[in-house]
Amino acid sequence: MRMMDDPRATKSALGSGFSGFSAGIKHEARFGLLRCLGLATLLSWIFGLYWSNIFVSYLDFQNLDYLSIRSIWLGAESLALLLLLLRLRSDPKLLSQRRPQAILGSVAAVGTALVICSLVWHLDVSFCIIGAAVTGLGSATLMVAWSSTLAKQGSQGMLLDIGISFLLACGFDLALMLMPVVVSSVATIALPIACGVLLYPAHLRARREPQAPFVLEAAQFDQKATSTLWRLLVLPLLVGLSYGLMQRLTYSEGAVYGSDYLTILTFLITGVLSIATSVFFVQDRLLKFTYFLALPIMATAFALLPFSDSHTPTIQAIYMVGFNYFYFIIWVFWSGRWKASKLSIEQRFAVGLLVLMASESAGSLLGIALKGVVSISSYTIALISMAVVYALMMGALLSIGSFLRPSSSPKGVLSGSGKLSADPDDAFLFPLALIGRYGLSPRECDVLNLLVRGRTRAYISKMLYISDNTTRTHMRNIYRKLDVHSHQELLDLIEEGGRDDESHEKR
Repeated sequence: MRMMDDPRATKSALGSGFSGFSAGIKHEARFGLLRCLGLATLLSWIFGLYWSNIFVSYLDFQNLDYLSIRSIWLGAESLALLLLLLRLRSDPKLLSQRRPQAILGSVAAVGTALVICSLVWHLDVSFCIIGAAVTGLGSATLMVAWSSTLAKQGSQGMLLDIGISFLLACGFDLALMLMPVVVSSVATIALPIACGVLLYPAHLRARREPQAPFVLEAAQFDQKATSTLWRLLVLPLLVGLSYGLMQRLTYSEGAVYGSDYLTILTFLITGVLSIATSVFFVQDRLLKFTYFLALPIMATAFALLPFSDSHTPTIQAIYMVGFNYFYFIIWVFWSGRWKASKLSIEQRFAVGLLVLMASESAGSLLGIALKGVVSISSYTIALISMAVVYALMMGALLSIGSFLRPSSSPKGVLSGSGKLSADPDDAFLFPLALIGRYGLSPRECDVLNLLVRGRTRAYISKMLYISDNTTRTHMRNIYRKLDVHSHQELLDLIEEGGRDDESHEKR
């Protein structure tokens, strides 16, 4: 029986999810603070410069609106990602070096200074255009560097890092809003520098720290579907187009962004959703549910567009929750599901982000074209909304319908920290059902993983940063729960459990 079809296994997985989350929080407090702070500074910088009214309210250029500045920034990001892809072919370890990371933060800071000075001091429009372009060159590469650093924590660890980062960013954003404009200007310029400075030590620490004590990840999926590049890019393409289009359709001449407090609320909700997903990540069905949560949220925002006359900021906020959640959930798939791809993890994120950024710019241009060709009435917006919702749903079916179809066998390879791997070179197959059937805790999964690989008690204690007595206790509990009395019986049980599950699937 599959783990997810067994109520007792599901209940055990639920308890393991919370237990794993508790262990993950402790791990983050000890090892993950730099990662969370680094991503939080990047999110707060984007909020201060492009997602809030802190500086946009000073905009008075006749031929340049707020969305045009964003489009310049996104276009520069797309160009930077293209150049980065070319550079990574010749130097795959470029983003792990100290000097490029420091330069990236400085580049973004220079561009930020140009944008802020041109807005606050009413300088020539060319300063704002150049500044937006320069910020794009720095921010896109910083995003790739941070995403690849977070990916080294595994899917569940990445989601937890992202959720905590969003919560920290809420505090930073509130501080930016409450500061005098001069102080907030200096702080916003300093944020990308801090982001670049934190990147190198966070990268080094991610390589040296022990693996996070998380429970099993989601069940393995059809490898043919997961290795198909276009399936992981078609939905980001549609989402990016819809986001750019949403921005243009809800933008009116002379208007700036919606309520800053509403934007911070979207950050808070996104952080909570990401953390909740990390808690329930072990459960295949809940993973599907949380992943598909983003699409209905975005579709709901488009469905409300015809009634947007007095509720535009609220509709924008609804869409941003879905977009932000999707934006970071898709990182999970980019980080570890391209088994047949020869692209490095940095190249995967560069390709994925390029699709998102370029399609968002294209969506904004499409919105401009629609406004110039047809009269944007409530009826027109309703038709556009229906078309976008249909495209998103079809894109979901096309790109991840087969991706989320479980494979015929519920077993996977138990790899580091109790996570499932599809690597055929790993030595031991561990049936998913055994985890729920015997009620193993997350840490017991860690110990069991090393036991079946023939590791000694001393090695396990060193690897998991626990005492020898603690390791002995975990081993005793594992033997008791699995009702075995020797290492060979343990291996036999795992092997027989895998055969039993295969026989059940065939019947």
